[in-house]
Amino acid sequence: MMAKNLPLQINAGYKTFLQDVKNKIKIARLQVALSVNQELIQFYWELGKMIIHKQKRSDWGDKLIEAL
Repeated sequence: MMAKNLPLQINAGYKTFLQDVKNKIKIARLQVALSVNQELIQFYWELGKMIIHKQKRSDWGDKLIEAL
């Protein structure tokens, strides 16, 4: 005889624990995303400064941007 799929009985304390775990995961994911975005913004800022510096040292017609 096959067992019926009965709903799992979970007490309130366990439900609270599961919700806390889910919330911590959401917060950690958000913090990771914010950190990655901050690092990418910093990288693009530095990259822009490098390109501007290189442009200032290049001659007209060097096609620096096209080469990049």
